[in-house]
Amino acid sequence: MTRKQIHLNLFVMGRGHHEAGWRHPRAVTSALTDVAYYKRLARTAEAGLFDSIFLADILALGKDVGHVPVGGLEPITLLAALAGATERIGLIGTASTT
Repeated sequence: MTRKQIHLNLFVMGRGHHEAGWRHPRAVTSALTDVAYYKRLARTAEAGLFDSIFLADILALGKDVGHVPVGGLEPITLLAALAGATERIGLIGTASTT
């Protein structure tokens, strides 16, 4: 019998995937440009034995800009900062070529 293993990835997307997530009483209040916020996320994921962290580059503001906090840091630079804050977690990011 072969043993199956699950692989976990943290997909970081601003304040989450729901446009009203920022309204939750326990939502994080840090700025989307706060590197310490992302370091805490990365360390928590690493402690939870996640395999990787994924950050997507965003080229433009979406239609929901009036309803949800948007923006943040460029993924490649942020992942460099996370590399110094973690030891054993994969770091994945996308980058625009335009």
